[in-house]
Amino acid sequence: MDAAGTIDAPAPSILAHGTYDRHVLFAHLVAAVATMRFDPEVRRQILHAAQALCKVLDQCTGSTLQERWQAFEQRV
Repeated sequence: MDAAGTIDAPAPSILAHGTYDRHVLFAHLVAAVATMRFDPEVRRQILHAAQALCKVLDQCTGSTLQERWQAFEQRV
């Protein structure tokens, strides 16, 4: 997070061009949600959905997040 309180965008190579890593993706999602104002129950539901998304992406083909997302889009 920078001095203005906004989340630093992840380097494109980490999420788009680097090897897909579920834990890195989930950490970025958690950090993004933490900056938003949600009721605690809504935040819990969002993070639960993020975990489910990561599990689905784990099942998709591809070595990068971009490749896995494209495979996800074709399946869904």
